[in-house]
Amino acid sequence: LDSAAGPDGSTPITVDSKWDDVKERIRKHPDFEVLSRSDRYDVFKSRVNALRKAAEDAERKKRLAAKEAARKVEGAVRLQLQGLRDEAKIDQNTTYDDVKTQLLDVAEFAKADELKTGFLAEVVK
Repeated sequence: LDSAAGPDGSTPITVDSKWDDVKERIRKHPDFEVLSRSDRYDVFKSRVNALRKAAEDAERKKRLAAKEAARKVEGAVRLQLQGLRDEAKIDQNTTYDDVKTQLLDVAEFAKADELKTGFLAEVVK
């Protein structure tokens, strides 16, 4: 099935592939008649399921990496805020705008703030 792209350059099997489309592309393959109808379909479904699982795993890893990056930013910002509190530079009446410039010293926070600003600019367009 991995060779279902065929000599004519048709598309390879993906998670969105439909059995009827793939069946037509591989009908002339020498191994096509070796398997029974149900076995051909089972092999196709197994391949699509494996591709779907791989895509889901990649997406899960991407989400975990994003969460880890967010935790890193939160930790760095927390340390910065604790330092400012310990130095009596902030108290319970301090606003976000009062400390934003100091937080921009944290590289991760600066990058997140830049992304937020870019996102808001895109939304407002």
